[in-house]
Amino acid sequence: EGERGRISALLADAIGREERPLIEDIQIATRDQREVWVSCICKKIDYQGKTAGLITLREITDRKRAEERLLATQERNRLLIENANEGIVVIQDGVLKFANPKTVEILGYTAQELVLKPVADVIHSEDRQVVMEQHLKRLDGDEVSHVSQFRIVDKGGNTKWVELNGVLFAWGSRPADLCFVNDITERKQAEEQIRESCRRLESTLDSVIQAMAVTVEIRDRHTAGHQRRVTELAHAIARELGLSWERSRAVRIAGLLHDLGKITIPTEILSKPGRLTDMEFAIIKTHPKAGYEILKNIEFPWPIAEIVVQHHERMDGSGYPSGLKGDESALESRILAVADVVEAMSSHRPYRPALGIDKALKEIAGNRGLLYDASVVDACISLFNRGSFKFADQGV
Repeated sequence: EGERGRISALLADAIGREERPLIEDIQIATRDQREVWVSCICKKIDYQGKTAGLITLREITDRKRAEERLLATQERNRLLIENANEGIVVIQDGVLKFANPKTVEILGYTAQELVLKPVADVIHSEDRQVVMEQHLKRLDGDEVSHVSQFRIVDKGGNTKWVELNGVLFAWGSRPADLCFVNDITERKQAEEQIRESCRRLESTLDSVIQAMAVTVEIRDRHTAGHQRRVTELAHAIARELGLSWERSRAVRIAGLLHDLGKITIPTEILSKPGRLTDMEFAIIKTHPKAGYEILKNIEFPWPIAEIVVQHHERMDGSGYPSGLKGDESALESRILAVADVVEAMSSHRPYRPALGIDKALKEIAGNRGLLYDASVVDACISLFNRGSFKFADQGV
């Protein structure tokens, strides 16, 4: 009866005069006569247009027993808190109610300066609103993430990154935030340095790939721009198919390098104005394998060499160099195969004028599912029909 009365009183107080929930730890008896501790959270709510009360009970028996053990070793705990390697603070009513020595070290203020200091004053202005909103939601009993990272400004005006782990608990029978704070400034700086290094490496990789692609164009001036145009279309098809950023990136790089093996082909064959002999065409057909041999030992994050060697395979097995059928070849290679045919047919070649985009699309549509992957063909045709893609320097 005593517990019920206390809960009723808390609920009445919450409804009558408190805007924030009231929290109190109460020991109650269960039906099986076990004595358990619960955290009783009483808050005022609007229910069907009327003021009402909401009671939430959370069993905290294990926590209370832990607290009892802590109280039994109060001096040891005081030493642990004072010598903790992370900041420990209590925030209530928007101010710091407690800060341990590590917090003093992180913020640069004295312990006296921190007591009752508005917590918003030490949060970086750009992060302040989000952090305080999260704090207030936790005080309201809402479920929010326990861990957050944000910037603070210490007494000297220095910006630091901290990681905060906050939990709701009762401080004087009222909700408060118990927070464990770690200075992660050095870690953030290291992460930024890593990101910058990755950006530089990415830029270097792009430059090397472009240089390799240009090498092919220098030897075959009649098809200059072919690899770039194939790459543009293949990348657009990859996005149309919903491929991830990583796979679309692989398509782009493989597109720029798909004809790299042509640097092993004599220029007389590459630039021959008439039809190729069977022997000459057999030499041309070695370029996917030659490209593979050049690329296979380069540690790309993607299987670029495999994509390149397969870009002349066909769905019915009539392609080269391995006669792969269907999905035996990578989807990225099947995308390049379609983009390669469309670009080649719609562009000028030494042995014939440009056939135009309409004939190119007719070719892939007529061999949809036979020579070319049906989903890739559909995506390619859809891009052109919607006007979502055109070869910028061809005017088509």
